[in-house]
Amino acid sequence: MGGYKVEIINSNLNFKGNLVYSNNPKMVIVHHADAERCTIQDINHWHLQNGWAGCGYHYFGSKDGKIYSGRDEKAEGYFGPMTLAAVVKFQKANGLACEW
Repeated sequence: MGGYKVEIINSNLNFKGNLVYSNNPKMVIVHHADAERCTIQDINHWHLQNGWAGCGYHYFGSKDGKIYSGRDEKAEGYFGPMTLAAVVKFQKANGLACEW
């Protein structure tokens, strides 16, 4: 069965402080952004303002279907070790399906 390669756009985010690179994901967490409009750079800025090292998510899915990189997959993220976190901006009505 053929596969589909998803293009992930490098966001080139700047992080401050040291990230912990011991993440070994066992699950994926999909979160939503609590904003009408935002970008991965906005989320990085908000998380820095919270005193964090930077964007706590590993990926950002925009309303137009593009996927942007956030934190390195091997770096522990917002939801702790053993998770891979993605934040998704949903259109007014759409769905998200994941195949495991």
